[in-house]
Amino acid sequence: MSSSDAARNSQEYWLAHNEACKDQSISKSKYCRNKELIYHCFIYWHVKFSEKVHEGMDLKTNSSKLMPVALAQSVYTAELQTHLP
Repeated sequence: MSSSDAARNSQEYWLAHNEACKDQSISKSKYCRNKELIYHCFIYWHVKFSEKVHEGMDLKTNSSKLMPVALAQSVYTAELQTHLP
């Protein structure tokens, strides 16, 4: 695989195109034609980025936008017993 092929398969490459397409008021298919991109590859990454946004992920750092929460120790202890014949 050449370095240009590797770049085209990178998340950063498709994220840049995804963001650029959002900034323009044209369809995804027209954007792909203008940039000579393979449409189904663009859509694959578009869906992947949409899922990450839906899950609360930061696309640029690939980390969660959610804050961690520390849970207090419970004073109750749960005990589970199983009785088998």
